[in-house]
Amino acid sequence: MKLLTLMEIEIKKVLPILLVILGLMIVASALLFYRFSEEANRTLLPYLSDISVQEYVEYYGEVTLAQVLEHGYGLMNVLFGFTAILLVATLTFYLWYKEWLGQSKRIYMLLSLRGPRFTILLSKLLTVLGASFIFYGAVLLSLGLGGIIANFVLPDGIFVFTPITSVMAQATPLGFGFSFPLTFIDFIYKIFFVTVGFSGISVWVLSDRSKKIFGGIFGLLYCIILANLYIRTLTTFLFYDERFLVDWGFVLGACVVNLALSYFLLNKKISI
Repeated sequence: MKLLTLMEIEIKKVLPILLVILGLMIVASALLFYRFSEEANRTLLPYLSDISVQEYVEYYGEVTLAQVLEHGYGLMNVLFGFTAILLVATLTFYLWYKEWLGQSKRIYMLLSLRGPRFTILLSKLLTVLGASFIFYGAVLLSLGLGGIIANFVLPDGIFVFTPITSVMAQATPLGFGFSFPLTFIDFIYKIFFVTVGFSGISVWVLSDRSKKIFGGIFGLLYCIILANLYIRTLTTFLFYDERFLVDWGFVLGACVVNLALSYFLLNKKISI
C-alpha cells in the first residue's frame, strides 16, 4: 500500500483526538490569559487613579502581550509544554495499539501488506509530525486569542497588538521555546526531537507486542533511560557552542538508534 494511503488512514484515526487535545489547550490558554489580564488590570489601577490612559501611555508606553504574559508566563509555558508531550505520547500509543486492540484482524491485514514494513513506521511518524505542526498553529492561535482577551479586559487604548515575535524575543529554550520553535534551525531540531519521542515510544510498544511482559518492561526501561539521558544533557553545564553540539548529538543519535530498533522489532519480532 502506498505511503500516502497509509497516512490518510492514520490521519482519520487521530483527527478526533488531535482536535480534543488542542481544543482543551486553547480553552485553558484563554482562561489563563483572562486571569493574567485581570492581574495586569489590577496592577494598572493605582496608576490610572491619578492619570488618564493617554497620559499613562505617554509616560510608560502601551501594554503588550508579552507584558501581560509576565503575570504568569511560567503557567503558560507549562500548559504548552505539557500539551506537546501529551500530544506526541497519546497519538503514538494510539496509532500503534489501535492496530492490535478492538478489531483482531486489523494488525494482521496491516502487516501482510505488500512492501517494506518501514512504510508502516514512516506513515505513523509523519502523521505525528503533521500533528505537531498543527500544534504550533494552535499555539499561535492561543496567543492571538490572548491578545483579544487582553484588549477586552484592559482599559481602552492601553493595550497594543504586537507581533507574536515580541513574545518569542523574551522566550527561553526551557520556557516557551521548549514547545515552540523560535528559529528555523530550532524548527528542524523540533522535528528530530518529536521523532525521538515517537520512535522511543514505538520501541516500547513493539517490544511489548513481541515479548509481552518482558518486552513491555524492557521498553519502559528503555524510555526511562532515554528520558534520563535527555535530562542529563539539560542539567550539565556547557558553553554555548558545546550546548549546540550536545543537543544535536542527542537528537540525531537517539533518532538513529530508536528508528533502527523500531525497524528491527517490526521486521524481525512482530509476526503474523
